[in-house]
Amino acid sequence: MLNIKFNIRLFYIVLFLFSTKIFFAQINNDQLINAANNFIAKTSILKTNTPTSDIHKLYSGNEIVAYSINLKPEGYIIFTASENLYPVFSFSDKGRFK
Repeated sequence: MLNIKFNIRLFYIVLFLFSTKIFFAQINNDQLINAANNFIAKTSILKTNTPTSDIHKLYSGNEIVAYSINLKPEGYIIFTASENLYPVFSFSDKGRFK
């Protein structure tokens, strides 16, 4: 019974996410670097990292849905391009995003 309730809730969450209209914004490199610096300042795990100009646009079809910015000495932050979602989608203090 618990599994059925969980599946029903999950169904409604997914339905909600796909039914809402998500607006994507164009963000320039200076805005991304500024956002990365602000996020780093608030995140203790990334205190020794700094953003680079190694920025990539992530597409779904022809639409930009996210941006990745690599950090020095290593790590990355992925920002969503949607104005309706939390700006930081993912981050890591290790590795590079390719």
